[in-house]
Amino acid sequence: MNKQYTIVQKLLAIWLVMWLAQSLGGLSGQHFAFMALNPWALFHGDLSALPGLLLWPFTHTPFPRISHIFFNCYLVWVFGQEVEALYRGKKFILLCAASVAAGVVIRSLLCLLAPYAFAASVVGGSGLVMTMLGVQAAVYPDRQLSLILFQCRLRPFFLVLVGLDFLWLLYGFAGQGGNVAVDVHLAGAALGYWWAGGFQRLPNFMAKAQQRIKKTQTERRNKTQLNEDVELDRILAKISAHGLPSLTPEERRFLEQRSRRK
Repeated sequence: MNKQYTIVQKLLAIWLVMWLAQSLGGLSGQHFAFMALNPWALFHGDLSALPGLLLWPFTHTPFPRISHIFFNCYLVWVFGQEVEALYRGKKFILLCAASVAAGVVIRSLLCLLAPYAFAASVVGGSGLVMTMLGVQAAVYPDRQLSLILFQCRLRPFFLVLVGLDFLWLLYGFAGQGGNVAVDVHLAGAALGYWWAGGFQRLPNFMAKAQQRIKKTQTERRNKTQLNEDVELDRILAKISAHGLPSLTPEERRFLEQRSRRK
């Protein structure tokens, strides 16, 4: 009986094979620059960068850098299999293709707007990782994640990652962003969240947030009212026992404010 491999498993196998090929090729001086996403080179007529428009998500930084390939493989294994279960077969492939296209579009636009900061080439499947994380954040926002030191819900975790990438993007425009393709991360995250209908749920989320705010405000007003009623009873008891001249200036102001409100 032949075992059927999932698309996620096949993707991981391609990543590992390509990473090994790049790492071994580096020993003999061979480089795979033509597989990187480099819109800036294309804009300047370098047609050797054309294959990179399709191949860049299958390559990663070669050895001795292992964190890039390791974390992408791990996160796709954790989040990608369930996303593939939601969008089977051609739908999942279409989602991945749309994620790749979104990365190409955003990097190309930024190369035109700020070439000094975004002219570097891009490799790696981090955009796909963020797409799959975005899908899960939209579908399972309250799912609990058990991280190394703490637990948190999925959507806040996703929003923190997006916020950090956005902050890094701003640093990129200032020429201090380094070589991390956070623009591709953000494009993948937005695509995945939109694909799973996350933005359609925002009005409901905002309505619930407003309800929580109103509830908090009502509880605060009720607590304030209760405290004032207790204070009023204390002052009236004091007047009954010792007369009006016994009141302090603060107590008199309190009675004046209450009488104006009435």
